[in-house]
Amino acid sequence: MATVHSTQTIPPNIVYIDCHDLGNWLGCYGRTCLHTPNIDRLASEGALFTQMIATAPICMPSRASLYSGRMPHEVGAMGQFPFDAETVCMAEHLRRGGYETVLIGSLKIRNDPTWAGFEKVVDATRDQDVAERAADFLLQQESRSVPFFLSLSFTQVHRPFGQEFDADVARHLHVPPYLPVSHCPPTDFCPAAERNMQNLLMVRQDLATLHRQIESLDSLVGPVLAGLDASGLAANTLLVFTTEHGPAIARAKHTLYDSGLRTALLIRYPPAIEPGRRLGQLLSNMDLLPTILELAGIEATGLSFAPLLRGQPYAERTHVFAEHTWGQRAGLAYYTPARAVRSRQVKYIRNFTAMPCYIDTDWLARFGAQRWLPAQLYGQPAPPCELYDLVADPHELHNLAGHPDYAEMQAQLEEQLVTFLLETDDPILAGPIPHPQGLSAIPLWEPGRAGGYRLRPYRSAESGERPLHQGSLN
Repeated sequence: MATVHSTQTIPPNIVYIDCHDLGNWLGCYGRTCLHTPNIDRLASEGALFTQMIATAPICMPSRASLYSGRMPHEVGAMGQFPFDAETVCMAEHLRRGGYETVLIGSLKIRNDPTWAGFEKVVDATRDQDVAERAADFLLQQESRSVPFFLSLSFTQVHRPFGQEFDADVARHLHVPPYLPVSHCPPTDFCPAAERNMQNLLMVRQDLATLHRQIESLDSLVGPVLAGLDASGLAANTLLVFTTEHGPAIARAKHTLYDSGLRTALLIRYPPAIEPGRRLGQLLSNMDLLPTILELAGIEATGLSFAPLLRGQPYAERTHVFAEHTWGQRAGLAYYTPARAVRSRQVKYIRNFTAMPCYIDTDWLARFGAQRWLPAQLYGQPAPPCELYDLVADPHELHNLAGHPDYAEMQAQLEEQLVTFLLETDDPILAGPIPHPQGLSAIPLWEPGRAGGYRLRPYRSAESGERPLHQGSLN
């Protein structure tokens, strides 16, 4: 891609905030049961992006793209693995460009923060400590000649979510249609309506616990904003808020569906961004690094969307790409390799195994040992190819792959995907990718009857969550 640069003479300070497993579950993204006033404030004072697509649906591979501007497989992060030693990360780019680079808390990757480019690391174990120490740092920066890059990474909203929720929120929240939302007919797996209702109630309660955690995350952003306001630096500070992938619920995190890949992105920068902008251009999260660097006046390779922020001509991406290879939960490795190409209208997924998509084991733990409902809903073999009309079917429930009316489109997307994988030297084209530490995959699914799969036996030690069966919401 082309080299980008900026003619800006006064570099901004940069505050970069990210978090876990949020997707775009915020009030400013239209989720009416969520009360997130601090983060919503950023949307009203800057730009909100509705089509920010992650390159991967688990943390470290996605952060590889956020921090390096490259695909996970290009920097060795095809799972929870360290980045390749020659990778240049965001903080290192900014350090070389004259910034003081400061990390508060954990970087959430398996590389050392100093290697990643941070000159100063402030210890903070709890999210509350991260917020408070960030506010303290900002209040000490009133008179300085060197711009700073301050990076904060909150653990919220990573599971476990716990047991606390608002029953009124559980009653009224929207349940995405890829989760259980209605009665299943009685079957061998679902023998009684009451049992079915008990599990559907659990889904609502679990989402309500997620809402509680998101609102807790929002309360952490408040002190950071207050510290920036009180410091007098807000007018020349580039403030970025984002996350790495979707929430830890079924058919979201760990999958290449939009529920796993679509993420929040809010950027506030008064010199360049008019307040209240809502932008629907298609972005990859690996575009964020070159954008930040261009706004900082530092040369970088990649596709920057800084012109879009300034209201200047911008050549929008026609497609973005995503991948999933190795994952790890509760100390167990799993292997469900897949690759995807997505435009604003369609998505094509190529699965390299028939294993059903992985379901977060903390979400499964809410069912306890009675896991017949998720087994019934999600235990079908993964098809070799999936094709979705994102306009007519935004939740990707109707696979059009193999349909004669879409044969030409499928062939074009397959060719485009393979070309990209060849250009970026993706090892998936050469066959199965071994785990770099020699671990064997422990599948979540086991072969069942009639060509389907069943969930492996329940193991409470695999999760920090406990079942939610707390009466009725009526």
